[in-house]
Amino acid sequence: MTSFFEVQGHKIPRVLLGTSPFLGAGQFGTRAARYHETFYQNPDNMVVLMAQSWRIGVRGIQAVVYPRIIEAIEKAKMQEGIEPVVVGTVLPGELDSGIDLLGRVNAAVGLLHGSETDRCSGDRISESLEKIRSAGMVPGLAIHRALPTLRFLIDSGCDYEILMMPLNPRGIMVPNLPETLEAVSCGSARHAGRA
Repeated sequence: MTSFFEVQGHKIPRVLLGTSPFLGAGQFGTRAARYHETFYQNPDNMVVLMAQSWRIGVRGIQAVVYPRIIEAIEKAKMQEGIEPVVVGTVLPGELDSGIDLLGRVNAAVGLLHGSETDRCSGDRISESLEKIRSAGMVPGLAIHRALPTLRFLIDSGCDYEILMMPLNPRGIMVPNLPETLEAVSCGSARHAGRA
């Protein structure tokens, strides 16, 4: 049985199929080129993996908003009869086109990409979040530099509903895990107080 949490009337699965491997993203090191060739250059393999994930109970997709990934979601929906919950991450500088692509798959959540959020421009973040909200999606932020960006967000007044960040016991991209967890806790309490 899939576990969900609810935000603004949307049920979001706690486990999502990530799509960074489909791109061959740099964090995969020596495997990146193989992933890019296997998935991005062969989109039908994305569809197969999406369908298989659905069969084992993964009901959501965290989609980095590239046209090929959105097309694969559309194909999986039609071919396999699945209706995944899409949490999309819009690429830097492509907010409008990213929102349009997410609309094609009825995304529940739209996130600003971490490289955008980590720049810590409160006005720009707020404007982008409002565009996502106006498109009918739950607005959120992805971050890469966990602690510095969290500290900024706690004091920024940005009105986001979901925060996606690296958080792992090995400390990858999170060099000070206890301090980061404390900032998450503080930010959650402060954000809840604004509602």
